[in-house]
Amino acid sequence: MDQDARNRGNSVYLPGQVVPMLPLALSAGVCSLKPGEDRLCVYIDLHITADGQRVSGRFGRGLMRSAARLTYQAVQEALESSPQSQSEAPETPASKPDTPWAALPPDLLPTLMAAAHALQQAQPPHPADRTGEEEFVVTLDASGHPTAFTPRQRLPAHDLVASFMIAANRFAAEELDRHTAPGLFRVHPAAPSPTQQGRQMARYAPRPAWHDGLQLACYTHFTSPIRRYADLVNHRALLATLMPSDRAMEGRGESATLSPSAMHALAGHLHLAERRASSATQACYNRLAALFLRPFIGQTLRACVTGTTRTGVAVTLTKTGTPSFLFSSALPDELRMNDDSPAPRTNLNPEATLQVGTVLSVVLISTNPAQGTLDLALARNAR
Repeated sequence: MDQDARNRGNSVYLPGQVVPMLPLALSAGVCSLKPGEDRLCVYIDLHITADGQRVSGRFGRGLMRSAARLTYQAVQEALESSPQSQSEAPETPASKPDTPWAALPPDLLPTLMAAAHALQQAQPPHPADRTGEEEFVVTLDASGHPTAFTPRQRLPAHDLVASFMIAANRFAAEELDRHTAPGLFRVHPAAPSPTQQGRQMARYAPRPAWHDGLQLACYTHFTSPIRRYADLVNHRALLATLMPSDRAMEGRGESATLSPSAMHALAGHLHLAERRASSATQACYNRLAALFLRPFIGQTLRACVTGTTRTGVAVTLTKTGTPSFLFSSALPDELRMNDDSPAPRTNLNPEATLQVGTVLSVVLISTNPAQGTLDLALARNAR
């Protein structure tokens, strides 16, 4: 089972389907958090000041019981309906017994949000962790056909969870590094040029290095051992190093005793597995989008420039987030792109050249659902 999880590398999330890294009996059963049920866990306990500075932290095994199963939307609704966010105090969703968060102490989520805000203020700004490319949620009908592509809304509740995950991952990375434990770190090289920002893919490495997206010198993945094998490796490494007498680790310390060369090979394998999963997910979205867009053939749509090369312009359709390409030969001179050419064209209007982020009007010529591709042409009035 462990070897199979290692081969998979991570769970794969497709529209309407999840291919889990671990068997369902674990990922959706005894390892899944269910309200009112006890679960064994590995925890990180952090103490922070009001301005988000970490005072202390500890790592260990524990027993936890989930009080409620909450979505991001439910957390957002609870925060917006809390007494702290309202000037008056009529009956609010927070006081109704049928809301998902009714079992929680009324001040819990507002307190967590305040702590998240403190962490956000203390963490380095990290503008590169979002590429500006919008994510979409695909709605499928009963037969699996796409009926809608909806932009995924970024809520403060997302930032709340992300702040705590980053803090926990950062502490785990620093503990791995401090004890020279054989773990896997998350590194993200800086982009070689502004136009390639967001194209550099983060990867795993046996030693810490700069994470440009988060602007951190030491970072790892720790919080999702059910769906990422690297997190499982780091759990084992920390347990074997910080709790060597833990009997639960007997016979399970293989990844915690890997040689540096073997850990390097594992990091490379997990990077490839992550790319494979990402490619499969994107291919699925592209095929569904090509099917969804068939009724729009011949219509003018909007596309955002995501990259430029000598051969043309990479674009993303704003209606579905689908990537496509406009070849340079099909572009008029006044809309040709900037590139890194040592001899740039001198007859172009700098104000009219294409830059990453430029939004164009394009005509959808055709779609190919089998391949997940679109054929676009620049509209007559492109901008």
